[in-house]
Amino acid sequence: RGANIKGKAQLKKVCEEFEGIFVAKMMSTLDKTVDRENSLFQESKYLTNLKSAMYADLGRQVATSPTSNIGLAAQMYKQLERTVTD
Repeated sequence: RGANIKGKAQLKKVCEEFEGIFVAKMMSTLDKTVDRENSLFQESKYLTNLKSAMYADLGRQVATSPTSNIGLAAQMYKQLERTVTD
């Protein structure tokens, strides 16, 4: 029984991590749609790396927030929890 609780806790963590990665990838993809050709500021490699880290952190925050997540982790957990055994 104890292994089952640990397994479900681990499953929840993995589902939240997946949602975080998904949100970060979505934000990164959305950022690529911005037209920077006529922008006031030049895009630098430093800024690109900073945005990547920022999106990863934002994804983690969204995935673990009880009020602002997109629900992907909860749906995945609901579907997969029956596969976790003792």
